[in-house]
This record gives sequence, structure tokens and C-alpha cells, in this order.
Amino acid sequence: MQLTQGIAELECLHQSTAHNEAQLADARAEVAQARAEAEAAEARAQVHATAAVEIAWIPQPCGMKGGLQAAMGLKDNNELYSSIQCTVRRAIIQIGIDLHLTLRDIPVDKLANVFKKASLYLYFCFPYA
Repeated sequence: MQLTQGIAELECLHQSTAHNEAQLADARAEVAQARAEAEAAEARAQVHATAAVEIAWIPQPCGMKGGLQAAMGLKDNNELYSSIQCTVRRAIIQIGIDLHLTLRDIPVDKLANVFKKASLYLYFCFPYA
């Protein structure tokens, strides 16, 4: 009788273990699916953030004086061009970029911060320019 009860308890424990293992497998599958969905959502968000920014490429001006100003379409607007120069210089100093570095040597994240800071300032100072 005791042996029968022991066997019955053992079978019950075995079934319980199998049930718990199935629940664990289901939970792992749900976690994997949630991770995959989160990664896909993050990738879509990065694509949308990148696509939302429209970048206008300014061709490199030839070496004459005022070439960049003309390439920016500001040949006749010295006030705005000077303000842009001053704003960019101020942003570079505030962010702490070494002024002796070439453009290629400046880290991309610092250049992005200069762009953000300068464009925000210029937007509020010259919203219709």
C-alpha cells in the first residue's frame, strides 16, 4: 500500500515537473518573441528618425574667397552668413572641441551636437531666413 502511494506521488511529481517545464518553455518563447519585436521596433524607429532628417549636400566650393558663402546661397546676405559663422564657432567652443583638430578628426557625436546647438539658435534668431 505504501509502495503504491509512493509510486502515485512520484507519477504526480513527474507530471507536475513536465507541466512546469512546458510553462517554462512557453515563457522563454514569449520572451524571445518580445525581444524580437522590441528590436524590430527600435530598428524601425531608427529608420524613421534617419529618414525624417533631410540633408542638403553642399558641394565643396573651389578655393576662392567667399566660395562657401556663395555655395550656401548667402552671397548677398553677409549679416546672416556672419551670424552663422559666429554661432557655429560659439557652439564649437561650448561643446569643448579642440580648435586645432581638422574636421575629420572631430568625433561624429560632437559634430552632431554642434549642428543641433547652432541650428536651434539660428532657427529662433532667423526663423524665416
